[in-house]
Amino acid sequence: MQPIAGALLILGTLALYESAKPEQGLVLGERNFYGALRVFELAQGGKALFHAHTMHGAQLDPPNDRLPMAYYGPESGIGLLMRNHPKRTGEGRLSVGIVGLGTGTLATYGRGGDDFRYYEINPQVVELSQGATPLFTYLRDSMANVDVELGDARLLLEQEAGAGRSQKFDILVLDAFAGDAVPVHLLTREAFDVYEKHLRDNGSIIAIHLSSRHINLLPVIEGIREHLNGYSLVHFSQGTYPFIESLWVFLAKRPEALQVAGLAPSPPPAMPPAEARLWTDDYSNIFQLIY
Repeated sequence: MQPIAGALLILGTLALYESAKPEQGLVLGERNFYGALRVFELAQGGKALFHAHTMHGAQLDPPNDRLPMAYYGPESGIGLLMRNHPKRTGEGRLSVGIVGLGTGTLATYGRGGDDFRYYEINPQVVELSQGATPLFTYLRDSMANVDVELGDARLLLEQEAGAGRSQKFDILVLDAFAGDAVPVHLLTREAFDVYEKHLRDNGSIIAIHLSSRHINLLPVIEGIREHLNGYSLVHFSQGTYPFIESLWVFLAKRPEALQVAGLAPSPPPAMPPAEARLWTDDYSNIFQLIY
């Protein structure tokens, strides 16, 4: 990705960050093994979750609290997929797996009968969206059946597959790469071999959120695409508050699976072809991909 694309992502994030400056009010600040979490009030009304200097989701105050914002707006790549998936045109029910909870924003796309299954490693993140008085209420207010599994997503998915419990996801969302520290073990050849075991069929889609301010992971995803002998679609969307620029990549076994209404290829500005770099459990090199 050329610097201009990276700059757009940074500016978009900064715009929302500016609306959640510390002087706007620190709602919560906690630290554990996984780092420091902070929740700030938004100047326009609402709350934003930060891990270090990276925003991991936000929610507006009522009556707009069910609006998916930030990276997950209705016109973002993931928003278009969630709204226009073929199962949305009839009585179909979606089974969605999501690696990385954040504020639980994607649960707002759930409809009655859908199953949304989150995998989150940080118990403090889970506490923000569960309990009697959650700070973020996307999970509580979702129409879907929502559950949260606490632990390392790859280990949990490996255990489920080993026990013969494929989740049969129509969509598997990988949303753990926006921060400064990339969990490499979730982006290796072996990890995607596990993910494949949890897809419903060749029409299922893996959606990967790559809105990082520091690291260009597109070459890694291209390496995975080649390994899976599949197809990909890159979607970069602009945004104005309460939405921000976001970069999503979608993988599928069949090209027809990626023919979702509104979800056209839309690469970041001036993005060169991604040279495939396949990471494995034995080899990865993140320094080659730093902007």
